Amino acid sequence: MAKREKVVVQPAKGGAGWDVLTPTGTKHHTTKAPAVEQGRQVAKAIPAPSQLVIKGENGRIQTEHTYQNDPEKYRG
Repeated sequence: MAKREKVVVQPAKGGAGWDVLTPTGTKHHTTKAPAVEQGRQVAKAIPAPSQLVIKGENGRIQTEHTYQNDPEKYRG
């Protein structure tokens, strides 16, 4: 079964800026807004089912967005 690819926006380790973790690597941004925008673009461009996870400064999940159809195992 296919799994959902994750893209995560989270505070950078060390506390300076924001990181976008993608299936192919990590991109660093100085502020959250451009990190979220890049994360959204990457998640939407993945041809397989994908999920964007956005975390707050405390590292907790603030919101999640899913793109494409759900993998077969998630369907009713």
